[in-house]
Amino acid sequence: MTSRVLTIGGIDLKGKIGILADIKVLSAFQVEASSIITSSCSYKLPSSIISKQLNQLLTEGRSLKPTVIRIGIIPTSRDFITEIAAALRNATEYKLVVDTATISLPKADQNTIKIFRNYLLPMATIHISTVDEAQKLLGKASDSIRTQTELHELAKGIAEFGARYVLVKGTNMNPAAITDANVNGVAVLYDSISGDCYEFTHHYANKETIPILYNALSAAIAAGLVKTTSVYDACEDAMYYINKAVRKNTDIVNLLHPLKTPWNGPLLKAVKANLPIGLWDKYVNHPFVRGMAKGTLEKEAFIYFLKQDFLYLQNAARAAALAVNKYDSMDSIQKAVRGIYSLTDEVQYVHLQYCAKWGISKEEVLSTQESVYNIAYTRFLMDKAASGDLLDAKMAFAPCMLGYHEIALQLLNDPATKRDGNPYWDWISQYASDQSKKSYAQGVAELEELAEKYIGSIERFNEVCKIFEQATKLEIMFWEQYNHRAEDEL
Repeated sequence: MTSRVLTIGGIDLKGKIGILADIKVLSAFQVEASSIITSSCSYKLPSSIISKQLNQLLTEGRSLKPTVIRIGIIPTSRDFITEIAAALRNATEYKLVVDTATISLPKADQNTIKIFRNYLLPMATIHISTVDEAQKLLGKASDSIRTQTELHELAKGIAEFGARYVLVKGTNMNPAAITDANVNGVAVLYDSISGDCYEFTHHYANKETIPILYNALSAAIAAGLVKTTSVYDACEDAMYYINKAVRKNTDIVNLLHPLKTPWNGPLLKAVKANLPIGLWDKYVNHPFVRGMAKGTLEKEAFIYFLKQDFLYLQNAARAAALAVNKYDSMDSIQKAVRGIYSLTDEVQYVHLQYCAKWGISKEEVLSTQESVYNIAYTRFLMDKAASGDLLDAKMAFAPCMLGYHEIALQLLNDPATKRDGNPYWDWISQYASDQSKKSYAQGVAELEELAEKYIGSIERFNEVCKIFEQATKLEIMFWEQYNHRAEDEL
């Protein structure tokens, strides 16, 4: 049986939203599509005709039976919702993507909203909404969501209507406030079974493109669910797709941009998948990390780590300076130099102040002998910055950037992580801060852009994977250097 997505919705004659846009997205993902049209311009098809078509596709012949069903915009009425829900209940073996845009909330009365919540959402594999839509579904005041924690709670509230996963799309927490181009937004995916929350960032060309990209995101998630059983992976690939669609042209969103590259999906996800089995887990779940989570890590081990980390950051700044000559425009050079200034400020002020909290004086930090493991790691960074291209230089830093981000969020969201009385909790919180998340998102975006420029073959992709693998091994050694400190005294 061919895997396909059935998209149910209306036709927008411009092809920017609705079924015509969905088919563009599904084509970009190389996924078979079928459709049921509910309306065209002002004309709405009778609910009986729509439910008849849906019953036929779901029950007659496996050749047309969809793997995933995506419900787009349908006429806002009790009959449409109940008849579609009845048809879906009679079918099995499909995943259902439901977007709150399915019902036009500004036009829907409370009874229609209640039917939507009670009939469709309990069957949804994933329910997708904007912050404003989610607030209306929950009866909350608009613009009341100001923080990412509140966004998490909003997603959890929507999950109580029955969907297995909930994705809430926030654009700076307030879509009406968008005025500038290329504004970053944050989306939260909530798993109602595990209770886990995941965050994604996304971009917009301008305010007018938001409805186009919101529609495309739902279709892209549906396409992803054809290819994977993981809803998280489907959402991650969908975010990558719409971000790439925006970067292709800042005035026109290109829904048909090619996704075919030497790798599939986000670059860091692909290079991680290429690592030897168990290597990444050995890094992010190292005994040093678990000791911080439990608050049981030996104090002297952490102090040793802090002093060596100062030397690492100092030499990382030198490596970053070496890479500046790889940039080819004044704007990019200026941006890189600002990044180095930011890093040196962190080393000179933030890191030394943190060391002082642990009773380590500036003089003691500056007189610390660099460990052989630290030397191996930082000279590797400098070598890639001097001898490779800009992607090589950035990829050597990537396991540090990705790993610390992943570790911090993992420990922050793990109920088993000790908070009260844990001397390492402030370190964990620091790397899970909004500023750290922002820096991480910027770093990921730069890597994606560099990959498009510098990776043109599978051979080149494999070279980049080797750099990432070597840097991951060096990160593991960095955790372990305290246990081998005697080797520095030989």
